[in-house]
Amino acid sequence: MLSFDEPGRLLAALGERNKAMMLRQHGTPALGTSVRDALEMLYCMQRPCEIQIDALSAGAEGVPLAPPASAEHAYAQFTRPGREANTKDWPARLRWLDRRGNDYRS
Repeated sequence: MLSFDEPGRLLAALGERNKAMMLRQHGTPALGTSVRDALEMLYCMQRPCEIQIDALSAGAEGVPLAPPASAEHAYAQFTRPGREANTKDWPARLRWLDRRGNDYRS
């Protein structure tokens, strides 16, 4: 059944600090002030999930969650103005796309 209020509820769940969400069976929408920001957000959500799946697959039951203070520290690092990643990774990703021959620049 189609729910016409769902887009509004999803947007309400996002905000100043919440730039992405995991939707069961529907992917991971992400927001950013640029494509680069949204791509980084997706990567930063996907990678820890991959690590957790690998740990659980190796038999590590009860993998502990990071304490809230660690999450806040990581958030502060991730959002600080002028961090080097903002200027280094995007040109490298564009070069990678150029080598693959993807016509993304049109």
